[in-house]
Amino acid sequence: MPTLGLACSNTAVLREQMAKRRNGFYVSLEKLWALLSSGRAKRILFSETPEWTEDIKSGFESLPHRIEFGSITAESSRGMTLSCH
Repeated sequence: MPTLGLACSNTAVLREQMAKRRNGFYVSLEKLWALLSSGRAKRILFSETPEWTEDIKSGFESLPHRIEFGSITAESSRGMTLSCH
């Protein structure tokens, strides 16, 4: 039975690595979208997900867009160009 525990542990690590890669891909895709879209700098509100925050910040650091993190509500979305869950 110890192998089952080890397998579960490895599965958890694998899922965490896959999630990190998926988050990195998402940030890259958003960065590409931002670079290709025309117009002025955008205000983007991201839902606050602690494990994604640093990836999102690093993905947008060289772009002119202003990003914020918080709860996405009708009130918080006012004045934003885009809200991302």
